[in-house]
Amino acid sequence: MTVNAAWTGLPLRQVALRLADLADCPIIIDRRIDPGVPITRDCRDDPVDDVLAIVAAAAGGEVATLRSSLRIVPAGGAAVVEQAEAARERRITAFSPADRALLAQRRPWTWPEGGRPRDIIEAAAAEAGVSLAGLDGVPHDHFPRGSLPPLALAERLDLLLAHFDRRVDWNSAGKVGRLTGTIVPIATGLGPATGRGPTAPPSRTKNSAAGPRPAGPAPSRPAGAPSTGEQTFSLQVEAPLDATLAAIAGRLGLALAIDHESLRARGIAAGEIVRADIEDKPRDALLDAILEPLALQWRIEAKTLRVFAPPPEPSRP
Repeated sequence: MTVNAAWTGLPLRQVALRLADLADCPIIIDRRIDPGVPITRDCRDDPVDDVLAIVAAAAGGEVATLRSSLRIVPAGGAAVVEQAEAARERRITAFSPADRALLAQRRPWTWPEGGRPRDIIEAAAAEAGVSLAGLDGVPHDHFPRGSLPPLALAERLDLLLAHFDRRVDWNSAGKVGRLTGTIVPIATGLGPATGRGPTAPPSRTKNSAAGPRPAGPAPSRPAGAPSTGEQTFSLQVEAPLDATLAAIAGRLGLALAIDHESLRARGIAAGEIVRADIEDKPRDALLDAILEPLALQWRIEAKTLRVFAPPPEPSRP
């Protein structure tokens, strides 16, 4: 399925809904990703998966591909979400047919505006007749009105709990009515995380962004300090400027602020395609390689990467 659309400042939540219709698959935006991030993108027969990866990067995230859904998560978080689902499926395979059928029951799921996640989860478990421990560990929060299409019970619970880096660890005693689950941290029992940079579209040669890949230990110095002895990155990219910067900022743990007005004054579009092939460069050199060809500048303030075009030099008389 391909996308033919042009978006200018369309909120991420609306873009996700349109892509979900095309993909015929629910797209969940993690609560730590701002659903109001404006997305500007001109798509011409671009594969849905490629567009979603670039859109996620523009919001500082990446895409986790799950059995029945897609999830936009903070950059670097997709691998553990996918591993958690695989671990759940392996565990359930060993259960009795009755317990497997119970966890596979597909039902739609809706909740009202301001619904508390622990109440939503508890009600779903009670409806299915399963016992859940650890509900008190679910952080207090209030969700906007939401709904999911028919999905298996085990999937539904984990989709909601993943907002808080949690999942259900299931246990079956092999007897009817003895299926129980405990809410645990999402990485429990998964072993070392594989870790990965911001998601790159799988097969594109153009309009695809490969996120920076760490080639050393995380830097111990504060952001903005001299770049000697810091973490290095490798990057091959041919993608929109804003999506590329969002992926880099997400990997660095920074928010992104692009001064669009100053870019427009210099005739530069935020969606302009940038190209770079960088190997084992420190952060500062990485950003310079992306921005210097466009005569753009950057600085880091208060954990935010700010990108702007300097004012034009005054003309000489």
